Amino acid sequence: MEAWKAHTQRHTGFARAQKLHEAAKKSVGITEGLRFARQKLDALLDQYDLYARQLEPLEAQLTEQLEHLPGAEQIREIKGLGDMTIAAFFAEVGEYRRCAQAQAA
Repeated sequence: MEAWKAHTQRHTGFARAQKLHEAAKKSVGITEGLRFARQKLDALLDQYDLYARQLEPLEAQLTEQLEHLPGAEQIREIKGLGDMTIAAFFAEVGEYRRCAQAQAA
């Protein structure tokens, strides 16, 4: 009732709040909304499974590509860095030795 009072200018007695609560229990939103929410959740979980299956071969390809990148093995030795993080690093920075060459020039 306290939360309700903050949002209304009308009389907010206990009897009125109780009637509103009882009506809400029988609301179509309780049954139909719940059914549709479950359907939506099932659809989202199916999408997640699909994306996870699609991601697996991509991760395998990235891991394989790291085998050919100079410096990747040394970066793999850093505790806590996985192949996806290392691949993202190389995607952002590129060949890091070029950075050292550019600084020397």
